[in-house]
Amino acid sequence: MHIADRNDLPDEPPIRQVFRDVIADRLTGPQPPQAAMLFRSSVDPFWTDDRFFLGDFYNEILHQDTCQPGTADGVPLLAALAVDDRVPPQQRFEAIGLLFSTATVTDRHLADC
Repeated sequence: MHIADRNDLPDEPPIRQVFRDVIADRLTGPQPPQAAMLFRSSVDPFWTDDRFFLGDFYNEILHQDTCQPGTADGVPLLAALAVDDRVPPQQRFEAIGLLFSTATVTDRHLADC
């Protein structure tokens, strides 16, 4: 496996590198658990595939429209990605859509309680 010069990580999809740069620049302090998919190749078996990465990354935050214990931790990741111009428009739109979905699911959950 070829190793990229940057951070000694294996070759990766360009979108993962953009996401990692944005999160590293915008979020200080402890990283949410979902950020591990951006910084550690051992966490994601599909490290080199954009399509699988995006699906897995978004599912770690909101899985099949279901809030999980870590969903709230992933919201700052989505917010950082949604407002940064380095993120391609399609992925920014996906982040915004996922933020709205998370808010909707949370509202439904609160209404059920």
